[in-house]
Amino acid sequence: MSTASLDPSAKANVHAFLRQLNEQGSTIFLTSHDMNEIESLCDRVAFMIDGTIYLCDEPAQIRSTYAAPTVTVTFADGNVETFNNSYTGMTSLRSAIESRKVQSIHSDEPSLTDIFLDVTGRKFA
Repeated sequence: MSTASLDPSAKANVHAFLRQLNEQGSTIFLTSHDMNEIESLCDRVAFMIDGTIYLCDEPAQIRSTYAAPTVTVTFADGNVETFNNSYTGMTSLRSAIESRKVQSIHSDEPSLTDIFLDVTGRKFA
């Protein structure tokens, strides 16, 4: 069953049903090009092209493996700064956080879509 053409409410119902089946012990193989759906529903992800599995792991681990070693901070004044994950970078980050109001902090991880394109060298059909 494809959820591509479902409205958000119906899609949420299908996702809830799949999660319930999984919690009851069922293993579900889900084939999808919707990486948000994959990341939301799957414990493990495999990127396959022409019958070859290019990568298989937990979504969070895949994203972590391909993450840039940086953290991006948006400050309340609208300025955005990126800090390297090094002693010097983290010292600068701490100083910036202590002296300015922070709006958001994000680790710089690529999306599963970006990783798929990078790993396989392919684009979605």
